[in-house]
Amino acid sequence: MKLTLTLTASRLVRAPRQLVWRVFAELTDWPSWDPAGGGVMTVRPLGWPVRARARVTLARAGELVAWRVAWWGLASSQSYAFADAPGGTMVEAREEISGWTLLLLQPFYSPKRLSGEGGRWLKDLAARAEALAGGRPGV
Repeated sequence: MKLTLTLTASRLVRAPRQLVWRVFAELTDWPSWDPAGGGVMTVRPLGWPVRARARVTLARAGELVAWRVAWWGLASSQSYAFADAPGGTMVEAREEISGWTLLLLQPFYSPKRLSGEGGRWLKDLAARAEALAGGRPGV
């Protein structure tokens, strides 16, 4: 039996898309990644920090980035999409965690808490981008 956990979050960031992308790139250290091979990053599947090599599966600067990480019987696919929206930039995050290890770890994680972590990460992204934009989209 294979279990899959899907987490999604979205947020309107009151800043222009290119600025939001720049802040995202800084927070994830995106410039150091090799688009062909990925990069080493700290991911938090199930809320625990794990250093792993992420393999980029799709990248369009300022629009969409997706990567995949696998370790110890778990696979995590994450994506972030950036789109112009009235009042700023809509950022949508999606993470899908799957693998047999989820069955063993089920008693130790809460899907509700994990969903909240994605929202908190987007809140931090928004706060940083909006501060740089001076609270005015389009600046």
